[in-house]
Amino acid sequence: MSSLLTQLGQKVKAKLDNKLNTSGGLISGTLSVSQSIQFGSYQASSLPTNGTSGRVIYVTDGDGNGGPCMAVDDGTDWKIIELGSTVAAVTHLLAENGDSLTTELGDILMIEPV
Repeated sequence: MSSLLTQLGQKVKAKLDNKLNTSGGLISGTLSVSQSIQFGSYQASSLPTNGTSGRVIYVTDGDGNGGPCMAVDDGTDWKIIELGSTVAAVTHLLAENGDSLTTELGDILMIEPV
């Protein structure tokens, strides 16, 4: 069974490789990403040529004070998307209460059917 799954995975990968490549392309429909996205990283002194609206990059020193920011190409210029405050660390604790699963705040996540 595992060799069948491996073959299936290889076929799916080959199909995706044909659709997505490093030279660009268009994805139509909804794209759902379940992990982080790595954006291209640039210095303010060596940004890609602008003029293709919708592209997003990470600029290591572009916020005006030498700090990092994101930037979006509006078709004419690279526009700064400022980074805000640091994301607070959150611990999600779950508890099992009888036949339900709840968060630390008491929100019910799941109830086992009877």
